[in-house]
Amino acid sequence: MTASDFDMQAVRDRVATISRNASACESGFSELLRYFAAVYPSFPVDEFDGLDIAADVADVREQMQTPLFFEPIPEAVTALYFGLFTAVDQETREEYAGYYICGVGDFDPNDSDTLCDPVYLPDLRYMRSDVLDRVIGAAQKHPEHAHFLQYAAMLGLAALITKFAAEQFSRTYRVVVGFDAGDVIAL
Repeated sequence: MTASDFDMQAVRDRVATISRNASACESGFSELLRYFAAVYPSFPVDEFDGLDIAADVADVREQMQTPLFFEPIPEAVTALYFGLFTAVDQETREEYAGYYICGVGDFDPNDSDTLCDPVYLPDLRYMRSDVLDRVIGAAQKHPEHAHFLQYAAMLGLAALITKFAAEQFSRTYRVVVGFDAGDVIAL
């Protein structure tokens, strides 16, 4: 069975539900990995052994403070968007998980194009996540699973990390995570 054999929209919906409903990052992480293994039996679960999701969430939360300190969120922002893309280290030429924060003024959860014109795009917006970098590494190590890893695992784990790293903002702003190329999850 390959990643192309799956209804990726159904997978996206399920990882969104798991991430939204997680009461703790550790239990959400375990549930996502169990789901990936159940829906995609050849999912390389062992690639995620030893990861400390709580430490990763704390690290992302801390990284998030830098742009917010130097460039406070303007009043026009109604949603914080945490974007995902594949980045390349300019020195080593190795790929890693691109992950950043920006803010939009008129987010419509039914129209991801409303994320395309941020009113808040801080200079220090880029962050790193060990967990998301592990997804990229696993995709490189297991190219036969790259599509599933770079879509379902990346989106689900980014949603989970973002939910807990940005929980301080969820009462004021809509928090959204997704790929710059399209699919998003509104937390």
